[in-house]
Amino acid sequence: MVQVIPKQFHQEKSRLGQILALSSLVLIAIVLGGYFVLRAQTAKADFSLKDVKSQLSNIQTQQDLEIKGKIFEYRKKIRDIKLLLSQRKRAGDFLNFLSNFVHPNLYFTELNLDLDKGKATLVGMSSDFPSIGQQIDIFQKQDFTQKVELMDVSLEDQNAIKFTLDISLFSKENQTKK
Repeated sequence: MVQVIPKQFHQEKSRLGQILALSSLVLIAIVLGGYFVLRAQTAKADFSLKDVKSQLSNIQTQQDLEIKGKIFEYRKKIRDIKLLLSQRKRAGDFLNFLSNFVHPNLYFTELNLDLDKGKATLVGMSSDFPSIGQQIDIFQKQDFTQKVELMDVSLEDQNAIKFTLDISLFSKENQTKK
């Protein structure tokens, strides 16, 4: 008889097929596990990199601030030295003026010189009043001075008179115009 309904064949699964299927599943599991492990390691490395970069930028910022502070400090010192050197000549001119035109019967004990304002205050001692008057007259006749005022006079000892002179100086521009 002819069979119209085919019989079902039972295929025996070969051991090799089972091993291949199982090894494929294991390989897929290993690849997926490796992917997730590598992804976690990459995220951890990115986080550590960001942390190191922020620490490095903080260190650089502190060093930069220290360097900037030192630069500003040196800049201020340079400006101060420049000012001192520019005024050295003018102060020297005033001291030469004093050494040439001080009356022999008196001496000065204090000097306050402000070249920016063109003012000088001299505190001195003398043995008599005529010497003070002659000193004021000598200073007023010089081109270096604009105005000389006797500000304070007091008797210190029996033979000593303490006095203060306030001198307005001509600037270099005014001296050249004269």
